[in-house]
Amino acid sequence: MALLRIEFVWWRDVKGYRRADLGRQVRSRDRVAFTPTGTSIGSKLVEKPLIKRCGGELQAYRPLELFPKLYDQFARIKTPEQLMEFVERFGPLTNEGRDPRAGDPIGPLLEQSSSMRTVIAASLDPARFKRMVKYELNRFANMKASLVINPAIERPQLEITPASLLDAVWLSLAQELASNKNLGRCRHCGQLFETGPGTGRRLDAKFCSNEHKIAFHSLKRTKIKGGKHVSRTRSQTGAK
Repeated sequence: MALLRIEFVWWRDVKGYRRADLGRQVRSRDRVAFTPTGTSIGSKLVEKPLIKRCGGELQAYRPLELFPKLYDQFARIKTPEQLMEFVERFGPLTNEGRDPRAGDPIGPLLEQSSSMRTVIAASLDPARFKRMVKYELNRFANMKASLVINPAIERPQLEITPASLLDAVWLSLAQELASNKNLGRCRHCGQLFETGPGTGRRLDAKFCSNEHKIAFHSLKRTKIKGGKHVSRTRSQTGAK
């Protein structure tokens, strides 16, 4: 089996990030015009919300080594506020986000997160996932592949370099899906976890830990009791 290494360094602005809604009008006759600051249909301006750097120094780090399951955190993003929190912690997702004159586009990145949730959900259904891989998932990320010499063993090694943090996130998910692990999604916290022999969790386990199983059923009982209390109250007061 070929030796494989993922080489990925990314950067964060030490002063943080801010949201900016930018746009400008662009003349276009019968087509949609895409510009760095917005999307224009004819002469009508459509704003493009961005997450921009605050102009501090860029701090380098290795996100995939520190956070090997970064895809799971990205897949949980559903709102612009959650996307902002992700960028504040891990840095911009695109190379445009590293450019102080440009920025990360909020709308397209929320679509990426939604797509990742769809892929993860499909991965838990073998028949559905097989169809998705065959017809939809032709490429996970933009990457550069190089043959290098591993200095520790003095042997050739295949080195993969993602083009951006977004590409690295998709690559981390691809690695997880191609690992031949049995995966489940915890009904309490929503996190993916391994199941089957050697993991301490049954193959059909619904929770990542016993603590989360207890917490889930405790919360469920609380909701049921609360619902019965409301029903009794309405019955006693004659409310409909």
